[in-house]
Amino acid sequence: MEKPDLEIFGEWFVLLFLNLNIYNMKISMLIALILLIETPSFSQFEHKPFTNKSIYAEIGGPGILSLNFDARFNKNSSKGFGYNFGFGQFSASGFLSNSSVITFPVGVNYLYSNNIKNNFEIGTGFTTITTNFQSNLFNNENEKLKFTNAFGYFTIGYRRQPIDNGFIFRITLNPLFDFNSIYPTYGGISFGYKF
Repeated sequence: MEKPDLEIFGEWFVLLFLNLNIYNMKISMLIALILLIETPSFSQFEHKPFTNKSIYAEIGGPGILSLNFDARFNKNSSKGFGYNFGFGQFSASGFLSNSSVITFPVGVNYLYSNNIKNNFEIGTGFTTITTNFQSNLFNNENEKLKFTNAFGYFTIGYRRQPIDNGFIFRITLNPLFDFNSIYPTYGGISFGYKF
């Protein structure tokens, strides 16, 4: 006995519906699998909200003439408490003497900002300074002097930095002090890169 057309259509519809559901399920699973596998690849193109390390050259400031590294203690913020350290060196030669100076500034600082790019910076630290001096007077080799000293400093200043990687600019007032004296009108200017 032959089935009526409606019954054949019903079976065909059920088979088609089941096949489409299986097909859709396979497609859905394939899409989910691709998304799971590719999610790390997509994350490399996402916007990183904060970078918190920078390197800068400073003229003046606690290192006198130095190259410095600065970072935040909180790795998820580009403001707040941080630390910095650096290395500076310069030398001078003249008719009467030759001298060289090596500095190591180390400090802690705090960046405050309402808009991340423009920051108010305050901090404190110390710098060790080693000076080598040689007199050229009468070519006496025994006239070499070397001494090491340290001084403290405060930092009050402005820092312009991008949200992401990029150029930074700093201008600071750095009062210097030791056990005998204070130099309140000393400052520095810095140019560098935030990463």
